[in-house]
Amino acid sequence: MLVLVLGIVARIAIAPFTGHPADIGFLAVAMRLYYNQGIIDLRYFPTLPPLYFIELVVYAPYALLRDAGLQDPLFLYHTAYPIETVFLKLPMILSDLGIFLLLLRFTKSLRYAGLYLLNPFTIFLSASWGTYDAIMILPLISGFILLSQNKRNYASLAFALSGMIKLYGFVPLTFLGIQNLAEKRFKATLFQICSSAALGLGFISPLIIQGGLGDFYSGFVLRFVGANGAQTRTWNIFAALYGIRFGGASPFIIPTAALVVGLFLYQSRTGFSLKTSLLWTIVMAAVLNVFSQSEPQWLSWMIAPSILYGFFVGRDSLAKYVYVLGTGATFLTMTLTQGTGYLLAGLVSTQWLGAQIEGITDGLAVYSVTVLAMIGLLMGYLFIRPSKFKLEVAAVIFIVYAQAYFWFAIVNIVHLQ
Repeated sequence: MLVLVLGIVARIAIAPFTGHPADIGFLAVAMRLYYNQGIIDLRYFPTLPPLYFIELVVYAPYALLRDAGLQDPLFLYHTAYPIETVFLKLPMILSDLGIFLLLLRFTKSLRYAGLYLLNPFTIFLSASWGTYDAIMILPLISGFILLSQNKRNYASLAFALSGMIKLYGFVPLTFLGIQNLAEKRFKATLFQICSSAALGLGFISPLIIQGGLGDFYSGFVLRFVGANGAQTRTWNIFAALYGIRFGGASPFIIPTAALVVGLFLYQSRTGFSLKTSLLWTIVMAAVLNVFSQSEPQWLSWMIAPSILYGFFVGRDSLAKYVYVLGTGATFLTMTLTQGTGYLLAGLVSTQWLGAQIEGITDGLAVYSVTVLAMIGLLMGYLFIRPSKFKLEVAAVIFIVYAQAYFWFAIVNIVHLQ
């Protein structure tokens, strides 16, 4: 109860006074359009339709409170009001609590569940930034737990639902489909295809009706797989090391992803294994973070699955390491990508932590080098024989960050384009 209360209090205390102005602003405008004018417009909504309808349900009590005369004063330069922001972030916060309870009930270990709920990155994303990755991770973890109980059809539905929130959920769904085909479970494969298609059609149909299917394809699908023609061209780690701010995806993403699938097939040749599916799902998240047009919040995709995998294979060190990974990801994201002033005050130019560590020259290169080191250490904990977790890994990450800071921010060996 103490851990649960601490996790809730930490999130609710942060939620009203922080927020990504763009992401929270999109959510707020969409909700206001519906509850003030009765307009449903998904064409310019920055997510897939399931989040829109989830937000509609959770936002309803706030709309009633405003109709009843609630005064919600604006805080600094944010795009949403404080109490309104809490309601907008409530689905993410509740998803974090759901993941905590799933891990606690399944592992029977407060250590594993607490390492997720009190992870700085999960708190930061759900309660401060307001991104919705936790909503996708909740059915993802549910799917793996269902797989452990040999409920493949229900697991397929969970993975499909996860993928309809963020496309990463289709990674374990694909692995499960490959295993069904390899084992000649054609009825299970047919159910998987039909149920996924039905869910997809049901959720995507509003986009089709409103003419937003093209935006979904170019803004979500092409960007996720790192293909040309994506609507946005954000950074990836290799592009940032070359000083390219809008470089799109790396050309290595397709052969690397194919290699991951091949290794999964090789390891699965002796039959179905939940551990194998979970392992290569985590590895694919790492590949997408390194080679695709990734966003900082994608780093959270490795946290909960790694904790669950650590429980399955008895690697406490892996579960503990992802807490260090989350701490490092929080610091890097706050200072080198989004900016603390952007989240706390709603201003792009405000550097609350100082120019020495925030908004530095070639900060994306510093971010990329440090993230590469953290992901490399994660791969070590995943594949190298179990070793005891030591706090020295945090010092190693700090040394990598300091070296990257020296060469890129001070010596300035790369000029950002």
